Amino acid sequence: MTKLARPAKMKSLRELLEFVSTRARETGIPEASIRKLELAAEEALVNIFRYAYPQGSVGVVEVHCDTEAEDRMIVEFRDRGVAFDYRGLTEPDVHTGLEQRKIG
Repeated sequence: MTKLARPAKMKSLRELLEFVSTRARETGIPEASIRKLELAAEEALVNIFRYAYPQGSVGVVEVHCDTEAEDRMIVEFRDRGVAFDYRGLTEPDVHTGLEQRKIG
């Protein structure tokens, strides 16, 4: 397993994504899948930056990459920020048109 720890700030995003992409290429993951992995990693990291560490708080995010097999990899994000409690969310309204739905 390899890991990279950086400040939980937007300025760390590029380096953390490059770390994930490089490990994925070394593992033999196809480029099309790497693009999808980068998108998922970006979403997770930006959520950590924005919500786990509210403005003014300081924290670190770790990205762990573990090779399971020749063409498989587990990516794990670790931080000690504010936890996200999904139980407090209301169910999305999937019956209205996209243009009328709340963003997020």
